[in-house]
Amino acid sequence: MKISQAFFIVLFALVLRVGYIFQFFLPTYLEAEDQLLYIALAQSILQEGIWPALVSERTLGYPIILAGIFHIFGSEYFLVVMLQALIDSFTCVLIGLLAVKILQKNIGVFAGILSAFNLNMIVLSSMALTETSFLFLFTLSNLLLAHSILEKKSKYLYAGLAFLALSTMVRSASYYLLPLTLFYLLLLVFLRDYKFSKLMPLFAVSTTIIGIILLPQHLHNWDENRSTDFVSQKGTHILGWVVPAVYQYSAMGSYHDGQKLAHSRLEGELKKEGLISLPNDPFEASRYKVRVAYSIFEDFGYFNILKSWTVGALINMLAPSAAFSPAVRAMEHPSFYATQGSGIVEKLWFYITGSGSLYLLILSVGTVTSLIFFSFFLLGWYLALRNKEKFQQSILIFLTMQIAYFLLITGPIIGSKYRLPIESIMTVFIAYAIAYILDKRKLNLSLFRNQNLIVGK
Repeated sequence: MKISQAFFIVLFALVLRVGYIFQFFLPTYLEAEDQLLYIALAQSILQEGIWPALVSERTLGYPIILAGIFHIFGSEYFLVVMLQALIDSFTCVLIGLLAVKILQKNIGVFAGILSAFNLNMIVLSSMALTETSFLFLFTLSNLLLAHSILEKKSKYLYAGLAFLALSTMVRSASYYLLPLTLFYLLLLVFLRDYKFSKLMPLFAVSTTIIGIILLPQHLHNWDENRSTDFVSQKGTHILGWVVPAVYQYSAMGSYHDGQKLAHSRLEGELKKEGLISLPNDPFEASRYKVRVAYSIFEDFGYFNILKSWTVGALINMLAPSAAFSPAVRAMEHPSFYATQGSGIVEKLWFYITGSGSLYLLILSVGTVTSLIFFSFFLLGWYLALRNKEKFQQSILIFLTMQIAYFLLITGPIIGSKYRLPIESIMTVFIAYAIAYILDKRKLNLSLFRNQNLIVGK
């Protein structure tokens, strides 16, 4: 990709994001999701310093980024989203470069432009949430790791793992992806020459880099609570969100009924052990909730868990990005989680009948659009994976592993923002599928002219 093309993508993406901000951003929208929490953490860092302001439930990366912005430019929230719009625009270029690198063809500009139009990226870049910073670091990590696999250079491997660790400090969702990634990369190194002697230095340097980046969070948790866990969100996440979702999507009852079940089981376990409340230690409290949640899962059975995970993954893949926009969420419609219904069909029916006409129109158009792009993604993934070039397939398998990882950890929790990490990967496959179709139909657009598609060689 030429510098002029990269500049065009950044400028084009920035215009779309700034246009969205000026059209839809309101200070009251900061009340949505966890934005006020991150802003409060950033302000605490400015007042008390990083170490005293840290909390066990969140990683320190994004609050530090916000605190840096506030320190340099002042506590102007509008400027935060403007800077995030710029970061997100550069992410579009990284996605284009990733497409060029792993597919070895000139679809980088097209993939970058598709990313510029990505409504999920646009909406989330206008909110004080971790997603935009995480996606930039995560995509940069994938680009460097793709370089490492293709060019067999350890410096790219170290840099890629470093940025993956940094993304984990911004959003803890990728924590378990780190060892999984390291294992996969070392496996590739071993399969190339079957020498264990090369693995030890790679493993030692990689784990040292990762350890140094993650060390502050672990040190804080050990210093405050003598815990080796990364964050203390797991218990609340599984018992408070996953259990009710599994209960609902396995057609056992409504989400509200699942919440009541989780609450009653937690109270029952506390009474059984003679406890008045959960332990004060947030990590002990989290482990207690996890234990209760797992006992509930045993009652649900593996089939119901698998069913709810499948339904959740499908909904997240097809969820319209517009539905997460604060401007759209302010329209007349019920809460999806609070909507009654013992199964997904019944729940969707009550949700649709309780929504306003404009909201339904936006939702319908968004869902159809998501379905179309999801179909292109599946086609592009199949066509790319069919390619027989060994190292390119290694990258594609790696990206497929990442998609599976995020779908697995998200499970039945619904929301287009949970799809964002894999949308950067999906965009690469979507661009590949569209380019393939155009080439087959002999539509020699200037973007694809004189390019030999790998598939069908």
